[in-house]
Amino acid sequence: MGTIGTKKDHLGTLLLKAGKLTEEQLDVAENEANQKNRWLSDVLIEKGFVDKETIQNFLSIHLGYPLVKLENTFIDQNIAVSIPEKFARRHGILPLYKADTQEKPMIVVAMADPANIVVRDELKTALGEEIFPAFSGQEEIQVFLDKIWNKDSEDDEGEEETARSVIPDCDETKPSVTKILEMIFKGCLETGAAAVHFESKKRFVSVRFKIDGDFRPVMSIPKDAFSAVVSRIKILAKIEVADSGNRLQEGWFHIRQHLSHPPIEVRVTVIPEVFGDKVVLKITRRSEIIRSFDDMGFEDEQLETMKEVISAKHGLVLISGKNDSGKSTCAYSMLSELESSSKMVVTIEDPFSYPVSSFNQIAKTDLAGHDKLSWDEALRAVERQDPHIVFLASADTTDEMQIMLRLAETGRFVLTSLHANDATSAYWVCFQREVYSYALASVLAGVVHCRLAKKLCNSCKTEVQPDQTALVKVGITSSDIKGKTFYYAPGCADCDNLGTSGRVGVYEVLELHDHLKGMIETKEASSSFRQAAIDSGMMTLKAAALRKAAAGIISLEEVIDLVS
Repeated sequence: MGTIGTKKDHLGTLLLKAGKLTEEQLDVAENEANQKNRWLSDVLIEKGFVDKETIQNFLSIHLGYPLVKLENTFIDQNIAVSIPEKFARRHGILPLYKADTQEKPMIVVAMADPANIVVRDELKTALGEEIFPAFSGQEEIQVFLDKIWNKDSEDDEGEEETARSVIPDCDETKPSVTKILEMIFKGCLETGAAAVHFESKKRFVSVRFKIDGDFRPVMSIPKDAFSAVVSRIKILAKIEVADSGNRLQEGWFHIRQHLSHPPIEVRVTVIPEVFGDKVVLKITRRSEIIRSFDDMGFEDEQLETMKEVISAKHGLVLISGKNDSGKSTCAYSMLSELESSSKMVVTIEDPFSYPVSSFNQIAKTDLAGHDKLSWDEALRAVERQDPHIVFLASADTTDEMQIMLRLAETGRFVLTSLHANDATSAYWVCFQREVYSYALASVLAGVVHCRLAKKLCNSCKTEVQPDQTALVKVGITSSDIKGKTFYYAPGCADCDNLGTSGRVGVYEVLELHDHLKGMIETKEASSSFRQAAIDSGMMTLKAAALRKAAAGIISLEEVIDLVS
């Protein structure tokens, strides 16, 4: 079963030639696969000769067969049952859908062993069409074959209606493209993905979801069929469909998971690359961009400090962090906490993270990246609205820093985000932008440093003994973990065998007391300033992360990643 075809064309021989297996290992695995009627790949993984990731990467990267995750892939029922069930189960095959390419149609097929030339030839004859083979695990294929051949028509009709409601204005002139996009968006919403990336390769286009900060491959599209998908996305985003040449294109549109739910914004970026256009769809949900303070992950002491910081009538709050650290969510949640019917909120962003009707949002640039307003004009536009609260996103230049300080000096409450490694080094970023120390010290009310940590799966987490060697490397001592219980999640069906599900914020929150402002004005060394901040009650990122680990929210490995 696992070695169908001749010795020269099956997966095991190709892995042997690539140096991933020894001849002895291949002989042992082939014998067991043939004797027990099992798939060779399953035996190789079970015996530890080759892990699952190596097989997937080998097929995808070295042989050019893309990976497909069936739960997020469109499956045409009529195509799926167009070959005999016994043939499909014996060879680990699931025909998915027909793709219209520039030359002639082809059928995308999930195969447990796409390198098997003999089976591919038989399949091509059985379908009467050219095929585009993609790799999927044997177990996953069998699960979906069970669903296909024991289909409950009423349930599937309900699923189809849910998927169709995701994409606005479906164009039935391209049914396959529309249905492919419907399945991608449906999978994106179900998994909570923050982005979808369509990446052009030499032979195919890979589709990956960004989930909890990591990229996960979900499906692939034949290269020749991708142009229709790009055109459909451009139409939705109101982007020029004609050939973009070598320029960046941007746009956006909304989708809804349900009519009773708020719209979900999809920001589209089309990027010219070597093998063709790459398309990035950034997904923003209101429920994720605006949260209550109680749901953001602050420790109790930090929550009290946050409330003290935002209770000020005026001043400046810096929101620092690395890329993809939750800065925008922190800023929008603070703005939501501060706003009321008697106060005006104005934001200056590029681009705005999410359209909020109660905010007055000013875009720094247009979709082409050109400045809409000079900074003098932007400042006048803000001041003439006479706002109480102002948010300036990503203050990266001297001009932006000067605007930030001027607004704070005139009695506004100002928030701004910037990149920094921790709360106590954020003010040095301002100095690098040529801000005067006395001007910054006079208005700075607080600093919030944000990070995001992966949450352990509640379904499979279990107690674990800490690895002392790993802890020592990042400065975590036995006294730091004494009397505390820690957890590890090996992975299960609920978390897609990842061991994690979702992310939680981990923070440093610093309130600027007078003695700390004095240290900023005199430009004290950052190490001295940090120690003074800790002595004043600031909880460090490490302490906050360890508390979450002891509560079973995150793993110790995640703590190490955060502080190393």
